[in-house]
Amino acid sequence: MAITWTIFHPLRLVVAMGKGETTATDFLFYVDEIEKAGAIPYRRLMDLTGVGIPMPQAEARLVGQRFANLKNKALLGPSAIVVTSDTFAHLVKIFDASAQADRPLKIFRDLHLARTWLDEVAPVATPGATPG
Repeated sequence: MAITWTIFHPLRLVVAMGKGETTATDFLFYVDEIEKAGAIPYRRLMDLTGVGIPMPQAEARLVGQRFANLKNKALLGPSAIVVTSDTFAHLVKIFDASAQADRPLKIFRDLHLARTWLDEVAPVATPGATPG
């Protein structure tokens, strides 16, 4: 599979990684699976640095439209997407415009900075911590 992911329910986080050649079908399957798992409102960290060939712009639009058609689109959590080039960053922007989602999305070139941003924009309470 070109996209693998892990859902960390206690952290309300989905970490996904693209590898090789990814297609709209791969991304659509990923979206369907995180929706089934109830993880749409979770923070998402998508690492696309292992993807070698950019998908066509029409496919990026198709994936964005899938997000636009989610039943609970208003609940979408923030997304940090890590890319290696301006070409991939442009595809993410096309996806984001097509998704028409009101949630934070930011493009990064560094995985650590992406995770740090997610933790800042949508912190998750530590179990047992006292709200301050």
